[in-house]
Amino acid sequence: PNYGTQYSSYNLARFSSVRNNYQPQQHYRQYSHLYSSYSEYRNSRTSLSRTRRTIRKTCPEGSEASHDTCVDIDECENRDICQHECKNTFGSYQCICPPGYQLMLNGKTCQDVDECLEQSVRCGPNRMCFNMRGSYQCIDTPCPPNYQRDPVSGFCLKNCPPNDLECALSPYALEYKLISLPFGIAANQDLIRLVAYTQDGVMHPRTTFLMVDEEQTAPFALRDENLKGVVYTTRPLREPETYRMRVRASSYSANGTIEYQTTFIVYIAVSAYP
Repeated sequence: PNYGTQYSSYNLARFSSVRNNYQPQQHYRQYSHLYSSYSEYRNSRTSLSRTRRTIRKTCPEGSEASHDTCVDIDECENRDICQHECKNTFGSYQCICPPGYQLMLNGKTCQDVDECLEQSVRCGPNRMCFNMRGSYQCIDTPCPPNYQRDPVSGFCLKNCPPNDLECALSPYALEYKLISLPFGIAANQDLIRLVAYTQDGVMHPRTTFLMVDEEQTAPFALRDENLKGVVYTTRPLREPETYRMRVRASSYSANGTIEYQTTFIVYIAVSAYP
């Protein structure tokens, strides 16, 4: 067989038409135009990408890029960022304290202002300045008949006339206790431990405690524990209110007779704020 002839014919049929109609300049212009369009498209995409990167880099602190612009970040959406109220500002935020509180150096937590101390409040005779969370109050702390106020401790101490048995059997001392609490204290939380002392200032070794005057709706109770009277909560403190209770401590001698009696008047103020 004549393979050479067939090969020549195949070459002629395969390439003759291309060679006869080939126009290099036309093809160059066509592909040159396409390349130019692609270059412009690529350059435009590159420019847009660089612009977006530039926006991300130049957005100030506290803002973020969104649709080629900078928008503020609302930090106050994080509820734990401030102890009390949070005020959003562009690029930042501000924590605000309730009346009677001041902002701490960390800019987030608030501290109660002790008006009794900082304002040197003078309530007058037989009254005491009670610093409460967010405010203060002057409360009456009178000494009963046959009592005198100790200038050092501020306690009301009994001063009975000679041979006055009724006076001698009355409580020996009267103490005022002031407690200021935040809103939301849980139930079964110890608040204060009351201690009865002898005339020598030593904790009496045989003392019992009894709550003798209390509002029936007050969320507090008393228990004896290691010669101390412990006042604790019976339910969560979720209402701003001031409570008053009276606790009597009876101290006994070794043979079971009463040696001393102390009355504690306890004020407990619950704040409207945590």
